[in-house]
Amino acid sequence: MLMNGLNTVNLAGKALSLRIVNLTRRIAGAAYGIYAWAIFVTLALPACLLIVLARQVAVRRRIARTAARLVFWSTRIPLSINGLDRLPAGPHILVVNHTSFLDAIVLTALLPSSPGYAFTARQQFRKQGLLWPVLGALGLLLLRAGDARHLSSNIEKIIGALKSGENVVMFPEGEFTPIAGLRRFHSGAFVAAAKAEVPVVIGALGGARTILRSGSWMPRRAPVAVDIGPVVHAAGMDHVTIAAMREEARRLMLPMTGEPDLNA
Repeated sequence: MLMNGLNTVNLAGKALSLRIVNLTRRIAGAAYGIYAWAIFVTLALPACLLIVLARQVAVRRRIARTAARLVFWSTRIPLSINGLDRLPAGPHILVVNHTSFLDAIVLTALLPSSPGYAFTARQQFRKQGLLWPVLGALGLLLLRAGDARHLSSNIEKIIGALKSGENVVMFPEGEFTPIAGLRRFHSGAFVAAAKAEVPVVIGALGGARTILRSGSWMPRRAPVAVDIGPVVHAAGMDHVTIAAMREEARRLMLPMTGEPDLNA
């Protein structure tokens, strides 16, 4: 009976220790999340003001890049990028997997700020009250969902940016979901590249999904990496060629992400 009593006490002690460890981890995680948000707000507010006041887009993008890098440095989130030498010297479209709300901030921190990149987003971003002047100042391209007329207008908007010397970042999956994996690609980026006669660069982003999971606003600490991969060119503008280019880009990106194929 004595042994049974000792075993019961040991089990109870282990259970209590486990609960204490879990509670400590939750408290530490919450503390880090609050700290990360405090850092973000402290750095973002003056950066946004400077971006709106700056007259040149190049200067605005340098400010945004510096602020983004400071946020990650201050929150002790390691950043890395591989393959910058693969980026073409002239205008191009960089297609990247979409994993988190942080994706654009990560890319802003890691990609060159000169001449920089114009990001694409859905029309709903115009409703982001206080953020919209900043996003607009950085050259955000708003795309409208809808019929063929809207799709054609979107393509022309992207082509216009490319023809003016801009580089463009696009997330060919459209939206991201809580489920890790690469979804099917939309054709917009590849149609625009073919019509503008510019290359498409394959990129892959990892780590942002872990830091800020879909459905949660409490950030965690994890390393973030961007990998710049192959460059693909359109061989024509017909539907078959565009589809082949789209699927080739997806085939190349999939192993770079290290995530499962959700379109299999």
